[in-house]
Amino acid sequence: MRKDYFRNSVVVTATVAGLAGGFASAAYAENPSILLDPPALDYKAVCKPPVAKGDRPKIEKDWAKNPASEVDLPASSIVSLATEYQRGSDRVSKSADVAEALLRAGLAKYPAQRDIFLLPLARVLIESGSSIDELREAESNLLEAYGTGNLRAAFALGQLYGDGGPSQMRDVSKAHIYLEKSALSSDPQGMIEYARLITLDPQATEEQKRSAVTNALLGLMAQIKAGDCSALSQIGFLYLRGNLVSKEVETALKWLEAFAQTGDPQTAQNLANLYRSNQVDQIDIQKSMTYLKQAADGGIASAEFMLGKAYATGVSVQQDSTLAVRYLTSASEKGLLAADEWLARVYSGEFSGEVDAAKARSFFERATKDVDPAGALPVRYGAFLANFGGSQSDVEKALKVLETAAAAGSADASNEIGKIYLKMGRTDPSYLSKAIHFFSESASSGNSDGAAKLAGMFACGQGAPLSVELSNEWRHKAAVFGSTNSLYISGLNMVTSSDATDQAKGRIYLQQAAYKGSPDAIGYVLARWERGVDGFEQNPEAATRLLKFVALLKDETQKRLTELSIIRNRFDVSAKLDEKISQIGAIDALIQAGDNDALMLKAQLLQDAGQAKPQDLEAIYEQLANAGDPRGMREYGKVLLADLSKDSSVGQTWLTKAADAGDFKAKLSLIDPGDPQAMPKIAAITSAGEACTVDAMVNVARVYASLPDPEAKTLARYWLSLAERLSDRDGDDLFSVGAAFRDGIDGVENRFKAEAFFLRSYALGRISVLRDLAEGHLQGLWASSSADAAKTYLLKLYASGDKDAANKLISEIADENLTSSTTEVDELQAFLGSDAVNSGKYFLKLARLNLAGKLGARDDATVVRWLTISAQAGEANAMYRLYQTFFYGTGAEKDIGKAVEWLTKAAEAGNPKAARELATAYKVGVVGLPADAEKAAYWDGRVKELSDGE
Repeated sequence: MRKDYFRNSVVVTATVAGLAGGFASAAYAENPSILLDPPALDYKAVCKPPVAKGDRPKIEKDWAKNPASEVDLPASSIVSLATEYQRGSDRVSKSADVAEALLRAGLAKYPAQRDIFLLPLARVLIESGSSIDELREAESNLLEAYGTGNLRAAFALGQLYGDGGPSQMRDVSKAHIYLEKSALSSDPQGMIEYARLITLDPQATEEQKRSAVTNALLGLMAQIKAGDCSALSQIGFLYLRGNLVSKEVETALKWLEAFAQTGDPQTAQNLANLYRSNQVDQIDIQKSMTYLKQAADGGIASAEFMLGKAYATGVSVQQDSTLAVRYLTSASEKGLLAADEWLARVYSGEFSGEVDAAKARSFFERATKDVDPAGALPVRYGAFLANFGGSQSDVEKALKVLETAAAAGSADASNEIGKIYLKMGRTDPSYLSKAIHFFSESASSGNSDGAAKLAGMFACGQGAPLSVELSNEWRHKAAVFGSTNSLYISGLNMVTSSDATDQAKGRIYLQQAAYKGSPDAIGYVLARWERGVDGFEQNPEAATRLLKFVALLKDETQKRLTELSIIRNRFDVSAKLDEKISQIGAIDALIQAGDNDALMLKAQLLQDAGQAKPQDLEAIYEQLANAGDPRGMREYGKVLLADLSKDSSVGQTWLTKAADAGDFKAKLSLIDPGDPQAMPKIAAITSAGEACTVDAMVNVARVYASLPDPEAKTLARYWLSLAERLSDRDGDDLFSVGAAFRDGIDGVENRFKAEAFFLRSYALGRISVLRDLAEGHLQGLWASSSADAAKTYLLKLYASGDKDAANKLISEIADENLTSSTTEVDELQAFLGSDAVNSGKYFLKLARLNLAGKLGARDDATVVRWLTISAQAGEANAMYRLYQTFFYGTGAEKDIGKAVEWLTKAAEAGNPKAARELATAYKVGVVGLPADAEKAAYWDGRVKELSDGE
């Protein structure tokens, strides 16, 4: 053996099709280890191309229906045609009977060429022979062929007598004799089969085994050099399966890859399977996909199907719906029924591509013929008809398909039926009880979505009385069944428990939901790992891993929602205003990409942070409304209606558009409190169970509270009580309920309840609620209201950088509602700078308080400074006081020039006293103001105007 044929080998696999060459027995562990690499040849130049389809004999008739005696082909063509029938092909179905008839017809037609028919006829008889006479005939033909010098007949005789042949003909000694003859004739297949006998012979020495196997391998290599490169595949499979040689998968891969270079598609598919199997040391997806594409491009239907699926899902390759359709269509045209299902799924938009309902329907109908009614396919078809059918008949057909599947035991089908009835229940609540029935059937079989839907229905009172207990029970079951969203919600519920064990379990649920891809859970967990709050230990390594997980998400919608959730939760856990503002700024990149959810989130966070300017919110809502977002339409309509300077009909139009688009709050907003039918209209809107969120329930309560009917007040309290029971871990929900209590929805006697909800909302990160808490103390709304508590809350807001809180502090101090000091006021003023609101009004008041000693000891210099701030803001009375201060030298050094300047400014600003004194001064002349009759007359006229105005 040549030394350059020996190499090292690696890995083991067993995922490919069986070895060609007719091995019937498993190899023994004693197989010799022979590491032989494929020869370094130009295979494209050496290998003879396979017989082209165009070179095959013509099929003039269907020989399964016509007598073989009518065949009119050359002898060699008859043999080729018979062999094709024996094996089956893309042209003919496999039929040993037809093959036998053609060969016998050929024998009769060409008796002089009898030798070329004997071997193929014997093979057909051995394969299909059912009697000993047929097998004896086969044996006779082979012996005759061997006697005429056909050495391949020796190999066939060895197989006939061997342990893989018919039991009636087995003869070990004869098999050994003829296989040895075949091997000695250098027939590669004979050498392989002979070597197999030697390796199975317990009497054979290791050297004899090695010699026999080596000779067989060299015989196959000679076959390669002669142009028959199929031997590359044969040797590859020998190493792959451990036949003759010990199993050496790396060596097998070398031989198979060499054969793949010739373009053989089946070998390419085998390699594709190998490189992604767990049998190799290291899976190589890139190589696997490369070979899979070669196999698919070579026309192998199963490879086309697998590659089409990969392009559809984006798994292992870049998602490409066009290529998915191309390969799946080709597989479908070759008769692969599974490809029809996948084409239906692609065209139905399951993988984020464009929907082609007509094509999806066509392929669903093809794919669902003669399938298991309880399988996944009928469920998909039913869901497609319900969602994309577009007609009542399609919905009815969907229900028929799904009910058949449900009756066959499909829990998923029951779930889909429940979803159809739930959707129908939005317009006709009578269907909701059916939805509950089918969701219950689905959930009882472990369907997580069915359990989650039941939780939602009980939470909303859809088709059954609202029950928080049943909702939580079903939500927990859904989490146990694997519902990602239910894991998240159950986790949130549990972390609020007073039991530490439940809290810990809740955190585990939240982490599980995060790594299952829940955008809400990812944001929640990540932000708390980064900060180490809410029972989560700070864990930067875990946070980094979770961010990497997010970066690898392929679903663009999931990724976008996750990014928004991260911003939202980072905002919630931030303790300082500048940190919150930084998170608001992080939204802009998503807004620029055209994300309406990002735009709405910005509006929400600006309000939560107390940084929302009316003009900014109006601009956001207008942009959303023009983009067709129902939420934006509703909020923009409300903004326009609240602005008395604008046409109310425009605002009403936007609200109507939002309601027509299905926005629940917009529908409520359109109800006129003076309408006698207002209560029935609200009942109709809420009967379908659309009021499923705390915010929606609060809105219903507010609308009822606005009606004059006493019964409406009771209903308002009922809806608010529902919202109160459901509000828990969401700061916005808690604030919404608190605001409703504060506004007297539950009666003025219960306004104090708002404080507890505001405090819980603040604890969950809504800093702006401190302003509401402070206002409640100032108005005496809370059970223990105090000015000191109000000031404490406002100082917390101010400390976080909130300028509105600083302005509020200044105004309340100036109005003597809060106590303070000159130092504190100066700090507030320095912080606000040009952002101080009504500084003219409030700093004049503060100056007076200073003079009265109500801000600590009187400080004349501070008084002058505050009067100057007030005067510079346009306050005429402050200007007049400054005139007096500098003219008389009370509280500041006397300065006639400044006094005259401020007197003039005060008069020009409309202070009547200043105008009168200025007129008098010009009449008589004083220091700094020489007499001037014309100016005196002007200011006399101004005095009259100002007096008339008073």
